[in-house]
Amino acid sequence: MITISKKFKKVASVSLAAALLVTGIAVPKKLQKVDAASAIDLSKVKIKSESIVLDSFTNYDITGEIKSDRSLVKVTCSVKDGKTGQTVQEGVWPYSSSEKKAQSNGTKKLNLKDTKINKKLISFKYLSGDKFTLKITAENKKGVVAEKTIAFAIKEDIKNYVVGVYNRAFANSVKVSDEDAAMMYSDIYVDGAKTALKYFFASDLFNTKNASNEDFVEGAYYAATGTLAPESVFRLYVNRLKSGSSRAEVAEMIINTPAVTNFCAACGVRPNR
Repeated sequence: MITISKKFKKVASVSLAAALLVTGIAVPKKLQKVDAASAIDLSKVKIKSESIVLDSFTNYDITGEIKSDRSLVKVTCSVKDGKTGQTVQEGVWPYSSSEKKAQSNGTKKLNLKDTKINKKLISFKYLSGDKFTLKITAENKKGVVAEKTIAFAIKEDIKNYVVGVYNRAFANSVKVSDEDAAMMYSDIYVDGAKTALKYFFASDLFNTKNASNEDFVEGAYYAATGTLAPESVFRLYVNRLKSGSSRAEVAEMIINTPAVTNFCAACGVRPNR
């Protein structure tokens, strides 16, 4: 009795199916299934919210099960700026050791809410007020790639303004805590944004993260106005610091420029009491 390997049987089945198709002979369903096209279903993936406009400084889940007829190899979620298309946040599955183990064992169903992508790698809480897109890309062992894009926006309000100040001041490297955010909200509500900025630029955190004169000026101007300082303005403030002016004095100069008042108006926050 001759023993035929499983691998040989599979190859022979595919070859036979192809030959039958060419000759016009009907292909048995069993043979059709062997060479069937693969597919990935992303239809249930969404952002858990009733509205496409999300409240600022609020956690949201990415939910929905990704289904594939072959084991998933990689899933990527990217938050992109709605205007420039630039990636501002990105998360990849598998990330943790447990996720990598699950992937190696073969995963055909994956709920994004249960992955490290959700909240750990992608966090809507720390996005500034703007329009964005969430792009989900999934690939399976067959080499099939599926994509889905979800458009959303973050509301413009005082909370969002605070998130923006932190993101610009620290180049997105420091996330504002609930306690610090509440303190700045209160300062803005009671005394206006300019006073809140004054306290912020005098804080140990801001001065530690912006140790050099150049970093201090760049961080303060960008945080306060929403734009990078023109070269001539940048050099003016840096030279003031080198000439003996204190950081508090230079911060006061920046805060009182018309650019700060205009930016506050654009963000819907009061510059003064």
